[in-house]
Amino acid sequence: MARAQPKRVFISSTADDLVEHRARVRDAILRLGCLPVGTESEGSGTSPTVEQCKEWVRDSELVVAIVAHRHGWVPTKAEGGDGATSITRLEIEDTP
Repeated sequence: MARAQPKRVFISSTADDLVEHRARVRDAILRLGCLPVGTESEGSGTSPTVEQCKEWVRDSELVVAIVAHRHGWVPTKAEGGDGATSITRLEIEDTP
């Protein structure tokens, strides 16, 4: 019998101010035998695009949102956003 792939869990939050919180959530996800997904785990050398973030959400079975006092990066229309909505909100709104 084939071994089941671990569930992919996307971590959504502002990144710079919640590093420790994201690390704790990532560690908990790993202890559960799941695969954390997000900017840290994907090893992107540059900032992810809006479409990349939405793809990570779509490819994940679960989404964990860590919400604090900041909205985070607001991508411009040229970057795939609308110039008014934060990437964290775009990720969550894209969740099926």
